[in-house]
Amino acid sequence: MGLVTSARPSSTTAKVVALILVALAASTLVVAQADAARSHRVTVTKTATVVKTATRVAHVDGHRGEATVRRSATGRGTATVRASTPQRARAQATTAARKRAVVQARQRAFATASAAAAKIATARAEQAAAAAEPTPAATPSPTPTATPAPEPTVAPSPEPVATPEPTVTPSAEPSAAPSPEPTVTPSPEATTAPSPEPTASPAPTATPTPEATATPTPEPTPTPESTTTSDDCGKTRSKDDGSAWTCTFADDFTGNALDRSKWSPATTEATGLTYGDCWVDRPQNLEVKGGALRLTTRKESEPVTCTANGSTVTTPYTSASVTTWGHYTMSRGRVEIRAKMPASSGPGVHSALWLFPQTLKYWGDGLGTGEMDIAEFYSQYPDRLIPTVHYATSTRDYTNYFCMVDDPTAWHTYALEWDRERIRVEYDGQVCLDHAIRTSDTSVEQGRPFDQDYTINLTQMLGVDGNKPTSGTTFPATLQVDWVRAWQ
Repeated sequence: MGLVTSARPSSTTAKVVALILVALAASTLVVAQADAARSHRVTVTKTATVVKTATRVAHVDGHRGEATVRRSATGRGTATVRASTPQRARAQATTAARKRAVVQARQRAFATASAAAAKIATARAEQAAAAAEPTPAATPSPTPTATPAPEPTVAPSPEPVATPEPTVTPSAEPSAAPSPEPTVTPSPEATTAPSPEPTASPAPTATPTPEATATPTPEPTPTPESTTTSDDCGKTRSKDDGSAWTCTFADDFTGNALDRSKWSPATTEATGLTYGDCWVDRPQNLEVKGGALRLTTRKESEPVTCTANGSTVTTPYTSASVTTWGHYTMSRGRVEIRAKMPASSGPGVHSALWLFPQTLKYWGDGLGTGEMDIAEFYSQYPDRLIPTVHYATSTRDYTNYFCMVDDPTAWHTYALEWDRERIRVEYDGQVCLDHAIRTSDTSVEQGRPFDQDYTINLTQMLGVDGNKPTSGTTFPATLQVDWVRAWQ
C-alpha cells in the first residue's frame, strides 16, 4: 500500500515539472523574440524655432494701453526609441523629438511675447496718461520746425537731409514733410543730431557748389573691400564724424524679375513662419514690376496648403517675403528702404521692413534675438509705423508707437543706423527712435547683441490677433519697395 501510494505522487510530480519546464522554455523564447524585435535603440535630439504672438492690455490712471508682440523661440527635444530596424527607430525618435522641441519652443515664445507685450502695453498707457493734456507737445513741435525752416529758404531741397547726411538723394526729401509729425519722441532727437552738423556742414554746402570735393571723397578708399561701389547707392554719404560711408549693397529692382543673387524668397517651408497664411514663391505674390518689388497678401478662391515646422497649414491666405540670407549680411552700418505700404481698409494686413541675425549668436545667453524692426505697418493703425529693437533691456525706449506718417501708402524712406552705442531709426530723415544700447545684464560687453551679422528682410503678411482680417479687409494688399541700400 505504501509503495503504491508513493508511486502515484511521483508520477504527478513528474508531469507538473514537465509542464513547468515547457512553459519556461516558451516564455524564454517569447522574451528572446521580443528583445530581438527591439534590439535597435536610437536617441535623437532635434531643435525647432516657433513664432508666437501675444496681446496684452494695461491701464494707468484710467488710460488704456494695448500691445501685440511676436517673438520667436527655439526649443530642444530628445527622444530614445527601440525598434526592429535602425531606420524605424530613427524615424520614430525623430518625430517624437521634434514634437517635444516644438512644444518647448511654443511655450518659450509665448512667455517671451506675453512679457514683452505687457511691458509695452504699460509703457503705452503711461505715455497716454502723461500726454493727456499736452498731447500736441507744443514744445517739441516748433523745435524741429524752427530748425528746418531757415534751411529750405537757403536750399529747400538738400537742407532737410543735409544735416544728418549731406548727400541724401532728394527723392526722399519730398516725403520728409509728413515726418515732422511722425514723432513726438523724436523731435528732441532731430535737434540734437543736427546741432553739431550745421557748424561743419553749412559752410561747404551753402556756398561751394563743388560739394563733391567738400565731401570726404578721398575716404572711399575702403570701397575696394566691397563688390559694390558708392555709385550704386547714389551720391557719397558722410557719417557724423565726416568720414565717408561705403556702399555695400544696393538694389533698385529694375528689370522684370527678382535678382536672386541678392535675395531669396522666404517661404513658409523654408522658414517655418506663418501667421495663418502660407508664404509662397509665386508671381501672384512676389514680382518685380515697374521698377519696384511687389509683395502681396492675397485671399485665394480655394484654400492652399503649406508646411511649417513639420505641421500642415491649410488656409485661403497667401503672402510673400524676401531675405538676403545666404547672399548679404552687414554688421553695424546704415540701411535705407524706400517703400509704400498697402492700401487696405481696416485690420488684417501686416508689413515689415526688418533686420535679423544670420545666426542667433546670443540666443542661448538670454540676450534675445537682436532683431531690429525698421518699420512695421499694422493696417488697424493706418496713420503710423512702429520701429522696435528686440533684446533683453531694462529701458523702455526700445520702441515708439507714435511715429506718425502722413499717408503710409505713399512713398517714404525708412532708415536704420547703428553702431556700438546706439540704434537710430529715421522716417524721411526725421528721427523716430534713438535708442542707447543697454542690456539688462550690465556685465555684458557693450553693443551686444547687435554686434552680429544681419540680413535684410522685406515681408508682407497676414495680420493676427487685434489686427486679424475681418469681412471688410481689402485684398489683395501689396507692399511696394522702390529700392534698398546699405552702407558700412
